Amino acid sequence: MFKNTIMVISAALSFTASSAMSPTFAQATATIQGTVVNAETGEPLPLVNIVIEGTSRGSGADDNGRFSIIDIPPGSYRLIASALGYETVAHEVEVAPTETVRVDFKLRESPLERDKSRNTQFKSKQE
Repeated sequence: MFKNTIMVISAALSFTASSAMSPTFAQATATIQGTVVNAETGEPLPLVNIVIEGTSRGSGADDNGRFSIIDIPPGSYRLIASALGYETVAHEVEVAPTETVRVDFKLRESPLERDKSRNTQFKSKQE
């Protein structure tokens, strides 16, 4: 009985180990990296949000405007770069397994519009 139990456990472990190595369980992923700069000056833009549209995956640009998004399944994606005071920019990208794809963004400054519905003047009752 003990010998049969060991054989069953051994077979189960062997199946689990081989399954973990198969492509369905251990899919190779890709990386997207790049920089974000001011389109007019070429200066790096920190704190820009870069997201893969339709997902919660993304990254923020560091002090040098660099970003990296890791562990991306192979496929076609739309990257969106956005920051307060700049126009939003999108790039289409396709990634293959184990590939590192470079995507650079150039953002143009955009004037901030004031929300006129919140710009309210208060009048005193004495007027």
